Amino acid sequence: MNLPTPLLDDASFETLSRQLRQRIPALTPEWTDWNASDPGIALLDLVAHATEGLLWRFNQIPEATQLAFLRLLGLPLRPPTAARALLAFTSKQRSGALETLAQDLPARAGAVAFALERETPVWPGEALALLRQRTAAPAPEERELGESLRPTLAALAPRHASGTAPAFYDVAMIDGQAAQDPALAVDGCVWVAWLAPEKPSEAPPAWQRGSRFTLGWWPAAETTDPDDDALARAEACPGLGAARAPRTLEWRVLAHDLLNGRADWRPLSVTADDTDGGTRAGVIELELPAAPDDLLPPLVPEGLEGTEDFPPPLPPALAGRVRLWLKAWPTPPAAGQPRTLPPLQLVAANAAWALQALPRGAEYLGRGDGQPQQRYRLGAAPVLADAVLHPVQVEVEEAGVWVPWQHVDTLDLSGAEDRHCRIDGASGELQFGLRGPQLGERVRVAGYRVGGGAAGNVGAGALTRCDNTQVTVLNPEPARGGRDAEALEAALQRVPAEVTRRDRAVTADDFRALAEATPGAEIARAEVLPLFDPRTRSFERTGAVSVIVWPEADTALVPAPVPAASQRTAVCAWLDARRLVGTELFVLAPSYRRIAVSCAVAVEPGFGPEAARSLAAQILRRYVSPLPPDGPLGRGWPLGRAVRDRELTAAVLQVDGIEYVEALRLAVWQDGAWVEQATVTLQPWEVVELAAVQVVEASQPLPAPQDAVAPPPAAPAVAVPVIRDLCG
Repeated sequence: MNLPTPLLDDASFETLSRQLRQRIPALTPEWTDWNASDPGIALLDLVAHATEGLLWRFNQIPEATQLAFLRLLGLPLRPPTAARALLAFTSKQRSGALETLAQDLPARAGAVAFALERETPVWPGEALALLRQRTAAPAPEERELGESLRPTLAALAPRHASGTAPAFYDVAMIDGQAAQDPALAVDGCVWVAWLAPEKPSEAPPAWQRGSRFTLGWWPAAETTDPDDDALARAEACPGLGAARAPRTLEWRVLAHDLLNGRADWRPLSVTADDTDGGTRAGVIELELPAAPDDLLPPLVPEGLEGTEDFPPPLPPALAGRVRLWLKAWPTPPAAGQPRTLPPLQLVAANAAWALQALPRGAEYLGRGDGQPQQRYRLGAAPVLADAVLHPVQVEVEEAGVWVPWQHVDTLDLSGAEDRHCRIDGASGELQFGLRGPQLGERVRVAGYRVGGGAAGNVGAGALTRCDNTQVTVLNPEPARGGRDAEALEAALQRVPAEVTRRDRAVTADDFRALAEATPGAEIARAEVLPLFDPRTRSFERTGAVSVIVWPEADTALVPAPVPAASQRTAVCAWLDARRLVGTELFVLAPSYRRIAVSCAVAVEPGFGPEAARSLAAQILRRYVSPLPPDGPLGRGWPLGRAVRDRELTAAVLQVDGIEYVEALRLAVWQDGAWVEQATVTLQPWEVVELAAVQVVEASQPLPAPQDAVAPPPAAPAVAVPVIRDLCG
């Protein structure tokens, strides 16, 4: 039974008007004409109408009362979160001079400002990434092209054993236009040419041994390792288990001098890399191992241009600007297990992360009065005030010495002797606990960051202005992660659940809700497996609770999102403080079972075939997506739910314009190979990753589902360029 909402006064207009008329004989007995046109009656009706409006307002709980109620419950409004953007800078200088951008330098998109997260070197020039993409040998009708390759093949013959087959390739530019797949390269490598400015000055380059430079890395889609077993490394919080062997990229730089007639590739030191081995967007910082003059492009022997390990050919206008040749390839996770990179959208020079939150300097807030729970207001809001990710340093002058006080997320556990304070990010209010600054003691903050909100999710190419006039800036991809402060209505909806669990994790629903609400972790979904021990795959361990978390992500770009170690650590710490004594807690990344689907459909007359097939493929991807609001039930694909070809067929039939499904084939990655099955059974801790989907006309032969999955690169033979379209 729903609880009735009490009315403090339920008097209506009719009731008030009747009560006023009933008082007339006692107060003014000479007034006997009460018809509706009488001016006195009209005045009484006006009073009744105004009073009814006042009573309606009286029956509503004012917003101030609601906020006070939330404050008493210890449920502050959730503050906004700041968006992040990966930026690429270009120097306007034509010499070799280095321009160093300071940390917190603003970059702007209209009124929205981002601050650089770290100091960034900007070198003149640009980076051009490309692949040596497999292509067919010249056809018989391409006689001129075939004749042009004869000198190359003749020059290669004495350098290799007889019978060595050529691996023909074409040059594919990774320039932000169309995604290029390294799995289709003859060598599995990404090649990067550092180009000098188009009109350089005569000044010598400032590069030297030990110089550092950055590359921005933008995959078209982030990927997971289908053979990675995260459960095998799991440990109870706060350990979180052994970290997965880090994915890395092996980087080399080409030396100017040849080594025994072959290209001399020297190792590059990777000083920073947050791309997880090239599987996600990020910044790679490299350090030169030698002076730049020793790393100029070499003089390639005649006939060997672009072959073997020599750089691929470029148009003459670009070839003359090359200052450095780099190449990178993914290191295998284990011997005999090749690893490929995801399709790449762009690789750019001089990259850096920026956060939509500008710094503010020290502020003096006032003097203490010796009372508990003192409150002060910062000079600007909203504030990034997460005690773990963005702590604010609060200081109190005690006996003439500025003493730092600990910034915490809640004051519930703070005692009368604890130097604790918390900051409400949405309002910028600083609150002390039971212990506050004593009478006359000054209070200040050493600095904090202001920003956040959905306005920070600017589109690609929106960030075009920088406070440093010597560089230009651009964000090739949209900024992500910005979220507005929680609305009062949303906070009130949380009250029943928060009061029920009282900030404690007891039931599975408690663990799920608390994990998804972890401050700063950006968790989109959490699922709980009671009694599950991931180390033994047993569901009989008393006291064990396993929580699987998914980060917020765009599943169109990241079909199988996996939380970063920092996100799992944040969830672990948040739940560990709220679990019952004796609970063994595990916070896990999701385990994915890779599937591939091919489907033949008939399109109804009047509908565009390409659009209908594209929409059918999109529906399939969303139907098996792991994140809400997609999936069969709106919370992502359920844990352990089997994938059936008939269920996927029913999903395709929901698309407008699909008349019928002729056939559907389903394959699963199993024991290192693709196996076709009508039903793919999952373990209770698994969800699915749709690695590839093909939708074709019903009249066409139905391809194998795995045909759309790029195969791993084979061991290269001898790379030979076949440039069918190379313009200067």
